[in-house]
Amino acid sequence: MKPLSIDKAVDKHLKPVKDSDGTMTALEISTEDVRVKNSLKVENDLTIGDDLTVGDDLTVGDNITGGGNIFIPHQSRIFLDGGGDTFIYELSSDEVLIQVGGDTLLALRENGGGADNQVAIEALTPLYFDGGGAGGNTYIHETAADDVQIVVGGDVLIQATENGTDGNVVSFREACAGFTRIEATEGDAPISGGGGNDTDIDFRFSNKYRLEMTADITNMALIFPGVSGNFLLVCTTNGDHDVTNWKVYESDESAATTNAVMWAGGSVPAFTSSGIDIVSFYWDATEQQAYGTASLAFATP
Repeated sequence: MKPLSIDKAVDKHLKPVKDSDGTMTALEISTEDVRVKNSLKVENDLTIGDDLTVGDDLTVGDNITGGGNIFIPHQSRIFLDGGGDTFIYELSSDEVLIQVGGDTLLALRENGGGADNQVAIEALTPLYFDGGGAGGNTYIHETAADDVQIVVGGDVLIQATENGTDGNVVSFREACAGFTRIEATEGDAPISGGGGNDTDIDFRFSNKYRLEMTADITNMALIFPGVSGNFLLVCTTNGDHDVTNWKVYESDESAATTNAVMWAGGSVPAFTSSGIDIVSFYWDATEQQAYGTASLAFATP
């Protein structure tokens, strides 16, 4: 093994460490911070107690163990493959890139904080949620400019495309789209504040509801979300029961501009006695109007 050669002067803060036979085994630097003006090359392990500042290159043969900081110059690179094409470096002030195999896969940019900061993935690079590798098949990726797919188990479930003046498209490619049906409770009206048998149907939580009616309801309050959409309520009755008033509320729980359902034909439907009826609504969130129609007396032939 070649002996350690020191070309510069050695003072009390820099001294060799020798074993019992006088062979030099280490170099002890007894100061708070270590500063290397040019390059530092360590063939085996490097242990840092406090801070290490390197002017140019730092090359370590084995492990780096530290209790302090390692300072490297602006735009210097930390190579992970011995000096090839896989490294981390600062491209410019507050911008760090991770390059693997010559491709910049990830960029981290601080642009003032919050929504202005960026974590950028290279175009067309998948973001895996199952570890990736040979068996990876659940990920999000950009297939082309302004086109993103969500792939689960190898199936393209959702594709979102921005087409400029030709409109935008969200496509369920290999999946159905559904809603959890919620069971409403007759006489429960915490939002509208009604009494007696008044009932709230809160479409902010699902597009599909079911209600078992055991008596007449004076006020049925429909609370809609802040977006337009189609909504459905299945009503079953165990007798001749009806709803007198169908009230409409917007997402902030205030009365809609048109506070009553606008029915096809202008009349409130009468439910089937001891039957099953389905009431469908189109909610226009911009105009704050709900349009309703009833399909009555569902039964097997």
